[in-house]
Amino acid sequence: MPTRPTAASEQPPLGQNDERSARSWVVRSAVAIAEALFSRGGVPPNADRLGWVEREIGDHLENVGARSRLLLSLLVGVVTVLAPLSIGRLTRLGRLSIADRVRALSTLERALGEPVLAVKAMLCLVYYEHPGAARDVGFDGSCALPAGAAAGSNPGKGGSP
Repeated sequence: MPTRPTAASEQPPLGQNDERSARSWVVRSAVAIAEALFSRGGVPPNADRLGWVEREIGDHLENVGARSRLLLSLLVGVVTVLAPLSIGRLTRLGRLSIADRVRALSTLERALGEPVLAVKAMLCLVYYEHPGAARDVGFDGSCALPAGAAAGSNPGKGGSP
C-alpha cells in the first residue's frame, strides 16, 4: 500500500528558485539600507541611483563565490533584523520610515559596529561607482595634486618616491 507523502516531501527540493528568492530578499534589504544611508534630510536618493544599487548588488550576488554570497547575505540580514530592534521596533528595516531607518542604523552601529560598517562599506563602493556620483560630491575629474607636483613623488617625505 503506497504511503501518502508528508508535507515536507511535497515541497520541491532547494534549488535555483529558492536561491533567487533569498538573493532577492538580500538585494531588497540592501536597497532599504542604502535608502537610509544615502538619504539627505530624510529624502532618499533618486530612483535611478537606487536602481543602480539594486542591479549592482544583484549582479554581485550572482557572480561571487558561495562564501562571499553567504557572508554578505548574513551581514545584510543581521542589520535588517537587528537595526529595528535597536530602537524598539519589531519589524524589518525596510518597513520603517527613512528617519527611523537612519536612527536604527546609527543606534545599531554604536552597539554592534562591525556588521553595520561592513554593509555600509559595500554599499558605498557600489553607490559611488554610479556615473553621477562624482558630480554629486563635487569631483570635476581633475587630479587633486597641486599644479607642478611630480607624479610619483611624495612631497611629505622629501620628494622621493
